[in-house]
Amino acid sequence: MARMSSQDLYKAARALGLKLHPDAEEIRHMAFGNAMMYGVYGMSAVFGDLTPRTARARQILNEASLSSDLRERRTQVVALIEETCYGPMTRDIAMMVHSCVPFARTKAVLAEVNEARLYLESL
Repeated sequence: MARMSSQDLYKAARALGLKLHPDAEEIRHMAFGNAMMYGVYGMSAVFGDLTPRTARARQILNEASLSSDLRERRTQVVALIEETCYGPMTRDIAMMVHSCVPFARTKAVLAEVNEARLYLESL
């Protein structure tokens, strides 16, 4: 079997997110796809801009003890990051805003960065 490119791996991870949350915004699927690549395949390449949700998901994965079995690790990663990528804004997600600001170039990412800032201001 041919080795998949990072683009193909990202597309497969993003497709899983789309299957789990078909009505979610594209930025959420981007965060999920990037976090899946990081947690399952050890790839830190970001497709699109780094978002607070992606940064928080990576932080969660860095603190986790993941299986060396690829299928088991995939299940673990989904369980660990799904709420971060698709759930409501939280303090932990919002706290990641400072690591994302330099990378925010698209309207969707800027909107999420602003959402995180407003969340922090409301605390």
